[in-house]
Amino acid sequence: MSVEMEFPGAERLKMAEQLFVVLDGISEVRRARDEGADSSVIGFSRLYAYAVRPDDFGDEELTTALARDPALWSDFQRLLSRTSIAEGPQVAAAATGDIMSREGEGFRIDFRRSRAEPDQTYVILTLDDDYTARPEALLLLDSEQRICRKHVLPVPRDGVIQMLVERDSDLLAELLDIKTTIFLV
Repeated sequence: MSVEMEFPGAERLKMAEQLFVVLDGISEVRRARDEGADSSVIGFSRLYAYAVRPDDFGDEELTTALARDPALWSDFQRLLSRTSIAEGPQVAAAATGDIMSREGEGFRIDFRRSRAEPDQTYVILTLDDDYTARPEALLLLDSEQRICRKHVLPVPRDGVIQMLVERDSDLLAELLDIKTTIFLV
């Protein structure tokens, strides 16, 4: 059974933004009370902006706080699970050798070495046919080291996004790492 949902209008979106601001304020007050007057507290609105805005690359303070604070990391993962377009889980530990593809909810990523340039690899992200939202960025989370990186995506053509990357690039290394969780935002 499928449920048809209507995208909220401008009035509901504005109300949701106001709610996030209020919840962020409550969160900051609680953290300040629990941790003393720590000025480096990362608020919900800042996490939310990083999670949903493809062009918001955060800052050193945010990434350091995510790596250092397990509760903040858990909150961020839950937020991504609820707000992202799609999620691709970690690859099964039984995988041997280099992986040639990854699958997530509504997408597949294939890796193909370039025949023309041996030091380059094609990363081909194919969206399922029923996809209506256009992903603008990849968020890659390494659960063991609590590292989060964001990569802006090119515009898809007929549901396919193709990137040519250097074989020693951070993007390719993170996508091939079986401990990385992929979010499309």
